[in-house]
Amino acid sequence: MSPRMMNAAMSDTDCRLETMEHGRILVVTLDRAPHNALTPGMLAVLADAVERVAESPDIHLAILRGNGAVFSKGYDVGVIRGHASPVEHRHELLMGNDVCSRLCASRKPWIAAIDGPCLGGGLELALACQFRLCQERVRLGLPELAQGLLPGLGGIHRLTRLVGRARALDVIVTGALLTADEALQAGLVHRVLPKAGFFDAVLSFARGILAVDNGLVQEVLRLTELAERLGDQACVLETVETIVRRTGRPA
Repeated sequence: MSPRMMNAAMSDTDCRLETMEHGRILVVTLDRAPHNALTPGMLAVLADAVERVAESPDIHLAILRGNGAVFSKGYDVGVIRGHASPVEHRHELLMGNDVCSRLCASRKPWIAAIDGPCLGGGLELALACQFRLCQERVRLGLPELAQGLLPGLGGIHRLTRLVGRARALDVIVTGALLTADEALQAGLVHRVLPKAGFFDAVLSFARGILAVDNGLVQEVLRLTELAERLGDQACVLETVETIVRRTGRPA
């Protein structure tokens, strides 16, 4: 199906996100050549896209991808080093983390379609998505320490939760770039797909999710999020209450 352009360009200086709709799928494209480096303006537009997905009854899931041969090589270092004051820097970091937190808490699935290098802030964005699919030749990592920086968009705690503290320390401290297969083995990505026909395969994966009852998908997203912060008994009780509520027969 040919994508229908919803907004041709939403710009902040030379940053742009493009949104296209495939039926019930919204495709959000990071489009800032050559590396899709992130800026506050780009994250603000992404926040608008997250809100659109949350509020639209027609959109059931979203795909986040990068334009060209790169997903994103991270936050624009020039922006980071150009802050006028610690207050400005803090505000920008909190804003970026708010976007990632809202993305992570979405009750509709976001799929990171990683078709090129996914580094630093780019990987932190992908980590905030519910699903991560990558093509077989990509590299992923958090190389900030080599630049005298720290991952600042939630990458430290999200990577630790996904792969464990030992593996997260290895990736972050050494700045090692993982291959697609290494990322899959570590539990960092859900699927490794062939480079040829990559985005078609991503759309096929997305349509598989659409084939499942949307309400049930949203409940699973909610319950798995609760599972990360509640004990087993609380999760059991919440799951039971959810099942009873959905059947319409009070306990």
